[in-house]
Amino acid sequence: MATKTFSTGEVLTAADINNFLVNKACHVQRFTSNGTWTKPAGAKTVWVRVLGAGGGAGAALGGGAGSLGASGGGGAGGYCESVYDADALGATVAVTVGAAGVGSGSGGGGTGGNSTFGTMTGGGGNSSAAVTATTGDTVGVGGAGGSATGGNLVNAPGEGGGYGRTLAAKNVFGNGGGSSPLGAGGDPSVGTGADGNTATGYGAGGGGGYAGTTTRAGGSGSPGVVIVVTYF
Repeated sequence: MATKTFSTGEVLTAADINNFLVNKACHVQRFTSNGTWTKPAGAKTVWVRVLGAGGGAGAALGGGAGSLGASGGGGAGGYCESVYDADALGATVAVTVGAAGVGSGSGGGGTGGNSTFGTMTGGGGNSSAAVTATTGDTVGVGGAGGSATGGNLVNAPGEGGGYGRTLAAKNVFGNGGGSSPLGAGGDPSVGTGADGNTATGYGAGGGGGYAGTTTRAGGSGSPGVVIVVTYF
């Protein structure tokens, strides 16, 4: 493949775009479980995206008559991104993909697992704790987003989960899960006595539950992912 070094401030021409940026062969690998990346023959540049798994939401535990409570949403996984000269990478690189944090029906949710590619780490989103419904005010704190380290382009922490907030057992503010660049957090509970919703895509947090007298489960997060694109 032809190459060219661009100087600072240089304006790309139509010929540059056609010759160097468009319709070039690439190989895409999406890891949804642990594995090993093997550098393809002839690789020139490698683009890596690493996203930790989302955290699960804790339960909303039932209380007495007239009580309400909402658990917070789970946090999203951290996201990092790098572009490498293929020669800077070894022949193989170990890949870890974080498992989704599971929502709980009786206590705190599960923390999302870390995803890694070499020295890049997308930390798993944190879970939220259980909340017990009362006739007074309650706060279900959302799980914090995961950390991100090792990217040479992007290191973005995950979005935190929403708060489950009741005031005098009347008003509830949104307790959805944190969203990620590749997934949507679980939606807030739709009404009194509803389980939290599961996150979709990759790396997002589960939605919190909303309880009256009956306990309701928090939603699960979605798993992490590692995507490796090799250009030739």
